[in-house]
Amino acid sequence: MKTRFVSTIAISCLISAGCGTSEPVEPTPAPQTSVPRPTSPPSVPAGADARSYLSHVCDLLSPDERARFNVRGEPEQWTGHELSQCIWRGEEVELRFSLSATRDPLVTSYQHAPMMQVWEPRTVEGQPAAITSTHLPRSTCELSVGTAPNQGISLSYNGKDTDVDWCGQALEMGEIIVRRLRDAPPSSRAPTA
Repeated sequence: MKTRFVSTIAISCLISAGCGTSEPVEPTPAPQTSVPRPTSPPSVPAGADARSYLSHVCDLLSPDERARFNVRGEPEQWTGHELSQCIWRGEEVELRFSLSATRDPLVTSYQHAPMMQVWEPRTVEGQPAAITSTHLPRSTCELSVGTAPNQGISLSYNGKDTDVDWCGQALEMGEIIVRRLRDAPPSSRAPTA
């Protein structure tokens, strides 16, 4: 009787231990659910007229503000009737931003959201915005802000240092730029449709 009892206990132990297999049994992970990213931006309220700085887009950040973000040197500036761009290229940091008077950069950001490693909807000074990046860790951050219907800014900020919160600093620059656009005198150009 003792032998039969010991044999029963031994068999029970083998069964509960995986029938004697030497490989551990891995638990099956729960299926991951992901929330689909939106592909169309929210409506953009009239908050800041981009046309007021089209001819001098690089003046949207003062020398002191640029120094605070480690942006140095003279910029390359391209100025057009509907779109202007400013680029600073340094050894440690590169900043480029564009100002559009006829196209909302949020549309492109939202359309590309499903393909981005990093995509986050944000608000900058009350205006809808989005952060996108295809680089992890975030050594590059791209920010799009709708400043008014069919207007906005796109900003790309990056550098060599991986310990910098590039997106946090890009958001700060976006806030400065939107405030500066709001404080600018109204553009002498007629509004575009």
